[in-house]
Amino acid sequence: MTVTYESFTENITVFVSRGSLDTLELRVNDQVSNNFLFNITADQSLETNVKAFDAKGNIWYPLVDWTITHSIWANQTELSKTSNSTDTIFSPVHESMESYVITATYLEDGITYESQIFVRVSKGDLDNFIITALDEDGEAPSQETGFTITADESISFSSELSDYDGNSFDQSILSWVLVNKSNGLEVDITTLLVENGMVWDATIAGDWQIYAYSINNRGQNLTSSFDILVDHGIALYIEVVASATSQDAGGEVGLTVYGYDSDGNKFPQTVSWKQNNGLPHNISITDAEAVYSFNGTTSGNYSLSATYAASTDTVDVTVYSLSIPAYITVNASKTTLEQLDSLSISVVAFDEFWNIIDVPSSSYIEATGRAEVINNGQGNWKIETLDEGKQTATISVGTVSQQVNYTVEGNIAGFFAAGGSLYYVAAGLIVLIALAVVAVGFRFLRGSGEYYDDEDDEDYDYDVDSVVGTNAVNTQSFARPPSTPPTKPEPYTEPEPEPEVEQESSESEDWMIDYRVEDDGTEWGQADDEVWYYREAGQSEWVEWSD
Repeated sequence: MTVTYESFTENITVFVSRGSLDTLELRVNDQVSNNFLFNITADQSLETNVKAFDAKGNIWYPLVDWTITHSIWANQTELSKTSNSTDTIFSPVHESMESYVITATYLEDGITYESQIFVRVSKGDLDNFIITALDEDGEAPSQETGFTITADESISFSSELSDYDGNSFDQSILSWVLVNKSNGLEVDITTLLVENGMVWDATIAGDWQIYAYSINNRGQNLTSSFDILVDHGIALYIEVVASATSQDAGGEVGLTVYGYDSDGNKFPQTVSWKQNNGLPHNISITDAEAVYSFNGTTSGNYSLSATYAASTDTVDVTVYSLSIPAYITVNASKTTLEQLDSLSISVVAFDEFWNIIDVPSSSYIEATGRAEVINNGQGNWKIETLDEGKQTATISVGTVSQQVNYTVEGNIAGFFAAGGSLYYVAAGLIVLIALAVVAVGFRFLRGSGEYYDDEDDEDYDYDVDSVVGTNAVNTQSFARPPSTPPTKPEPYTEPEPEPEVEQESSESEDWMIDYRVEDDGTEWGQADDEVWYYREAGQSEWVEWSD
């Protein structure tokens, strides 16, 4: 405290200590918990601390004595601290519906202060899991094979269940499951066992397993299982179960055979087979007991008969062809034909097992040269030819292809159809050349007439050759390939020019695929790129022809 008068100042220091204890609080999880009831399991613990207040609200943390009381399980060792401590931890062992009482005691100025909390303890988490089983002779199961009993015998079960501290559980927390090991089918038999005093009566033959399980609070699945082999009688009749009634060629259909004895027990049964009343060529046994596999490759219907003793059962299976072509056969109506003629091609498709299948609509034919391919459907095509020579048709069906070779022989109609308008222009050039020849002939006719004299020479003094040369057709500029080979104008010999005759020559060269010679000695040769070259009489070099 500071006292000030005019220019004078004095300070006084006062020390204030807490007052007498007014409230003693027990706190759990930082919450005031005096006289509270807490529920925990034997696996849990409860931490408690103390806090003191005087009447003015001053706080301090006193050192207190801790005690635990219970009518049966009062064990001070379950408290981590018992005296002169501000806190303690309660770690119970035994479950009890009667509350444990935890008390904090504080002595000040001859006065004792106490505060309490109450704790109820339930079982901890399931930890110890022991299941036992005995047959009617009191024998435990074999470690290697489990139980082996008949359908008239039984198995009895018992259990010992507890938490980590030994607090026991009732067997009602268990679930019991019966497993048919031949097919994995599981059935809950908990109610059946409880009602039957935990005794399981074997009735159905087969390979079984019984297991008991319980899931604790930590999510652990505690399980104990027992294998039980129940013998069955002799099969009086059999049943064949097919995995499917149809398959694609090369696929598989599973055939499982069951036998039934006089008690109605169902069990796997090995049998002998017939396929369409003959040898079972497509039936084979698998690794699984009494499970067979049918593998059909040829399309059709199959009757599969299983026989054991006097009992027979039959299943029918249909095998379908595959849809993907693996092989094809091709038939051509002819291998030699003339231009503008046509040939037919038919295709039969097979799957990988040689079953006939439909030819896919995506199938097609590619033909060399100029030709029109017409699809008539159902694996049939028509090829209308145009270009002469050796040709090839490639048939593609899916990923399978095959070639057909055929030869197209030339004819006049095909010659002009193949050349189109080009060849008609060539014909027009021939007419022009013929007119030039007529003009030359007319000159010579006038020269031999009676009305021709020297005066005419003076009036009409011109060079006929130059006139004809000026108006005559330039054979090089209007040349055409030898399919309509050009000709050079020659002296007039007849009123009408004779048609030129093309002939093969023995003097063709290796680079030529076609060679011809005109009457005036002009040679024509066609290279494999279909370009024509010519060489006039007396020349040694070839000249490329162009329009």
